[in-house]
Amino acid sequence: MFIYGVISFSIRMDRKHYIFSLKAKNSGAFEHGWNLAKNLALKGVDVSYYNHWWDSPISEVNLETGETRPLDCSKLSGKEGVFHLQTHTWQYDGLLERIITNKNQKLIYNLHAIIPYFYMGEKQKKDFLDGKLDYQRIKEGIEGKMSGREKAQLELFSKVDYLFAISKNHKKVLDLMGVRTPTYVFENLSDLSSADEETFLKASALSGAFREKIGAENVLLYCGRVEKSKGSFGLFDSFRKVRSEFPSSKLILLGTGEDRAKKLLSLGLGGDLIGDIEFVPWEDKNTVLGKINFLKYYLSADVLVQPVITDELYSKTVIDAMSVGIPAITCKSPYTIGSSASADDIFKSFVFMKENPCEVHRITKLAKDKVMKENTWDSYISRLSGILRGD
Repeated sequence: MFIYGVISFSIRMDRKHYIFSLKAKNSGAFEHGWNLAKNLALKGVDVSYYNHWWDSPISEVNLETGETRPLDCSKLSGKEGVFHLQTHTWQYDGLLERIITNKNQKLIYNLHAIIPYFYMGEKQKKDFLDGKLDYQRIKEGIEGKMSGREKAQLELFSKVDYLFAISKNHKKVLDLMGVRTPTYVFENLSDLSSADEETFLKASALSGAFREKIGAENVLLYCGRVEKSKGSFGLFDSFRKVRSEFPSSKLILLGTGEDRAKKLLSLGLGGDLIGDIEFVPWEDKNTVLGKINFLKYYLSADVLVQPVITDELYSKTVIDAMSVGIPAITCKSPYTIGSSASADDIFKSFVFMKENPCEVHRITKLAKDKVMKENTWDSYISRLSGILRGD
């Protein structure tokens, strides 16, 4: 309790916090912004939360009721405080230019993705991180693929006081790009770990009924939007391999409802897989029922499969899986199973998981211990407080 008091006092007395995020979407950036605001408020910090969607006007959101009202952006001009911006914050109507007029302001840019790196090919990413590619040499080709909105991210690097990256390798990318703004690594955080015992019990009961309903020996889970740009289409090829070796297998697509099935077919899903895929719409974890339903699908799964190429880059969905003791086939790391760099890698990782239960148990326990200690809102706010105090 003493630690919480120090955190709350130092932040509350020094600054008001303004959180700029997205409208409620199936998005890690939205969930980060919303939960940052809620957790700061719980510690007594003076917080205001604002949302938008790309080029739409900004609204102020009541953290208690979720009600919104249009924001007159001029009212924020020159305000003192700490402004938290997300990867996708769009500079609507010159908003940031009008805000950045007070020397006592602090601007933090939370980078859930680094757009130039996002557009590099798989080999380019590896060579770049290995120091074999100079950013200036490949800059023109990469930035030529970016929209004006995405290029705004590059412009913000030099306008803010701090950059928060979600992995050590993302920080390395910024260093190799020559970005000089102070950069800190803040990994994604778990929100499922905060669920109370009653929520877990209800979700566990529902998960048992769900598994009985689908009647599969092996249940794989993917959470999020299925898009080629996210590298998630290799998931289908890997599931096809898994199913050929382990016929009693099902795949849950959490965050991809049945209305997306036809679209996915046109993008290469393959009609042969439809019967073994459960399409589940996005669940809003900010409601009691939503969190129970979300947990239900996690607790129903034997493994989370979240394709990621960059080592030790943990998506929010992976952190959530770690927090509830679900093994994850994703980035290479001490806390995950194998690799997800290709469909064949995912298949081999799944086979390893099936054949080495003791080792998988060890890795899963190690991951849960790490997340419960390091990837919490208490640790995040403690570090944030230290940075703002100049520690």
